[in-house]
Amino acid sequence: MDPELLKSVSDFVPNTTKEQLFNPTANAIGRGVGGIFAWIFQKPIKYGIIKEKEFADLVDCKFNPNFWTNCSA
Repeated sequence: MDPELLKSVSDFVPNTTKEQLFNPTANAIGRGVGGIFAWIFQKPIKYGIIKEKEFADLVDCKFNPNFWTNCSA
């Protein structure tokens, strides 16, 4: 597709409509990625290699939209 066509269509659609369209999708993707992280880290958490609080902080930080401004990692 032509990038100019996509830009013109994007400019035509109101921002509120785009937010209502993409926010549920982004939320579902975020939950899926969070589930994958939880599955990967379940054994280290179980055996105390990683503390559950540290894992929660990592996930909250990495999936925070303001990652670069709020997180020191």
